[in-house]
Amino acid sequence: MLTSGVAVFMACVAFVANDFISLKQQEVRKLSILADIIGHNTVSAITFGDTKSASDDLSALSSDNHIDAACIYKVDGTIFAKYQNKNDPKSHRVLIPPLGEEGYHFEGAHLHLFRSILLDREEIGRVYLQFNTDG
Repeated sequence: MLTSGVAVFMACVAFVANDFISLKQQEVRKLSILADIIGHNTVSAITFGDTKSASDDLSALSSDNHIDAACIYKVDGTIFAKYQNKNDPKSHRVLIPPLGEEGYHFEGAHLHLFRSILLDREEIGRVYLQFNTDG
């Protein structure tokens, strides 16, 4: 009986661990797609230096309460446009990081993702998204 109980417990632990890993991978995929969409929609704004248009595109992120911050960088690392969640009382404390390498990392309860914006296979900028993984 003890052996069966331990085996069932270990199986449950394995299922929970698998669900946790799958959830993280799903959030990374979701955020990557969102960053690709933002990048695609802001190519012309970056090309023509239209910061208002890029800011308007980022403001659409207000519909997702899990996005704490977003930013579009130019290739030289300067901030072209940014967004901070106004619905979150902690949003004034969210710091936009300096331009980072393409990729993602988890830090505390946040997923940070950098994604390149390409025009004719040449990088013209980079999108940054900060996703709050807390419910």
